[in-house]
Amino acid sequence: MNIVRLGLLICFLAPPAAGETLRGIVSDIAGAPIAGALVFVRWDQSGSTRGIGNVGIKQDLMMKTGERGAFTTQLAPGFYDVFVSSPAFSPACRKIRIGKGAVVNVEERLPVSIIVMNELAYKITGEGKGLVPTLLP
Repeated sequence: MNIVRLGLLICFLAPPAAGETLRGIVSDIAGAPIAGALVFVRWDQSGSTRGIGNVGIKQDLMMKTGERGAFTTQLAPGFYDVFVSSPAFSPACRKIRIGKGAVVNVEERLPVSIIVMNELAYKITGEGKGLVPTLLP
């Protein structure tokens, strides 16, 4: 009976097992955090039937970055596509591999979209001047 109690006590006091974690920071090219950026995670099933530990997730994940541009989520081991997007910025996408017990850190620096830049320059420089388009270098 004491052995059972000891076993239960150890289970409750032991730290939780480390899981697989994806965490990251999304910022602009100057390093300023982008709050509210969309992070989309999709499992890549490549090799999932070959016994290489590509368990993955069955449903895509979507989350937004916090005030400091940070995000974090728990994922099963596997290959994933991580897509990051925010209004006025060009999106980024990368393939990652999360191994058993691993923590994968992703840092994305998004450049301002040239299309948005040109449109904003068009509107700003065109006001009161007959809407003359101005391209930025």
